[in-house]
Amino acid sequence: MNRHGSTLEHAVKRLLPHTGSRATRRVSGERALWRCLATCVLSSRVPYDTALAAASRLHTAGFPWGSELPPRDQLRERVERLLTPALLLPRGAVRYRFPTARAAWLADAVIGVYATHGALTTMLRSTADPWELRRQLVASVPGVGPKQASMFLRDAGIADHLAVIDSHVAKFMVIVFQRRVAPCNLGRLAGYETHEAYLAAHAREWHVTMRQLDRAIWATMRAAMEMRLV
Repeated sequence: MNRHGSTLEHAVKRLLPHTGSRATRRVSGERALWRCLATCVLSSRVPYDTALAAASRLHTAGFPWGSELPPRDQLRERVERLLTPALLLPRGAVRYRFPTARAAWLADAVIGVYATHGALTTMLRSTADPWELRRQLVASVPGVGPKQASMFLRDAGIADHLAVIDSHVAKFMVIVFQRRVAPCNLGRLAGYETHEAYLAAHAREWHVTMRQLDRAIWATMRAAMEMRLV
């Protein structure tokens, strides 16, 4: 490891005690879970605060509007109409970047989950194995890859030990662990789980949870990128 990598690793280790070791409180209720899942879907290539505000708007409007669903195109159009107007955030008014594409993803997700499982809560009760739940989500929910599925299961308080490997975490692994992490590998479950297992080994070595580790890495790398250090 070079000196730059050592500095980043040291920064992460110093931050770990401040990331919190308590598990996320479990989210309950069909609509609350859909709000959580919608946030993860909408956060793809979009700032998290924008995705959160967009998902909150959908939730306020009643998304996903119960089991008596309209046809897929009507559902997509309804979601798109809600995603199109500007969102008021503390940093100002912003527009959601992909209203048409993400509306299609969410419509397909709702139709797919209700057609296959009857409800999102039913799907999540189908197994106690978080890795199997992640596989089901990736297979049945458009727009949800391993990272988004892991984020949802963690945010919903279902599986705190899954890794959320975003671009910041991947870059840290390249620089500090000198591990080749190709974006295409992270889009496939097999590749994602291989890198996740590598991170899990470091979490055990450093006596922290996976959530503590990738949150500390994310915060460190974001600060380093803002200061143009990486």
